[in-house]
Amino acid sequence: MTDNAFAFSRAVLPENGEDSFALRKNTNHHFMCVADGCGGLGSRRYPALDDHTGAYAASRLATHMAYEWSASQSVPATDEGAQLLCRTLEQETDRLFRAFADGKCRTSGVRITGSMQRCLPTTFCAALTDEQRACFLWAGDSRACVLDANGLHQCTTDHLKGSSDPFESLYRDTPLSAYLCADTPAKLSARCVALSSPCAVVLATDGAYNALPTPMEFEMLLLDTLKASKNEAGWRRKLETAVARIAQDDATLAVCIFGAETFEAFRQAILPRRETLQKQFITPVRRKKGDIDFARERWQLYRTHYDWTLEERHG
Repeated sequence: MTDNAFAFSRAVLPENGEDSFALRKNTNHHFMCVADGCGGLGSRRYPALDDHTGAYAASRLATHMAYEWSASQSVPATDEGAQLLCRTLEQETDRLFRAFADGKCRTSGVRITGSMQRCLPTTFCAALTDEQRACFLWAGDSRACVLDANGLHQCTTDHLKGSSDPFESLYRDTPLSAYLCADTPAKLSARCVALSSPCAVVLATDGAYNALPTPMEFEMLLLDTLKASKNEAGWRRKLETAVARIAQDDATLAVCIFGAETFEAFRQAILPRRETLQKQFITPVRRKKGDIDFARERWQLYRTHYDWTLEERHG
């Protein structure tokens, strides 16, 4: 397929959005990443950054850094290789974030807007992928998922203080337990998964999924917009419109399709899943709108196919 990757960011304040993304198609693999500047932790503004916040700069710094770094990388064949890849990206992150902070943030006057501040804080999630495998590197609650004929599967564990349950996190304001910043050494997690064909690798910042009442609804959003699309460009437009309609925060999605000769072949392979999702999860929960206990019960059943963060899913 050609043009099988796309991404978009939707900002609440168009000139000051704190999300960012990057895409790269290399000879033997694809790379994409998303980042969500931590607006509360990074709300300090810097004159050297045209009075933008540290969060605004951090997300862009992270995606630019990862884009350049990815040019010389490849998809690791083992979990040990994934951990080595993770260490190299941590080292590059530390080097660039500290150099940028020393040049732009530490030597200029600042306007402090909060008591809990970090220098250049951002979540981050990246994917190195080929037709057989995907390696995910992340910090924070920006997520990586795989959409295939069996549904949507979350491959990264949210770094949260307390429970990282994707359903419960929708109803709790839980602080992050990890993110990138210039104040502390970078700490990334890594996971590799095998891909079945055809599929789509999906990266999302929390603004793209947090406004939905259940994780099942995020899969439905992907499938509804896919059903209404004739090509990749159409899917991108419909996804962006749908996310803009529901998002209450900056939101970013990046998508890459694998294992299908044409977009229509991908659609035909994936869309039969929509009927099952609608019948077993979406319609029953919507009919009992506001019944959190019932939605939680449905979530536990859905999670058996959705959750690829368990140890046995590695590699």
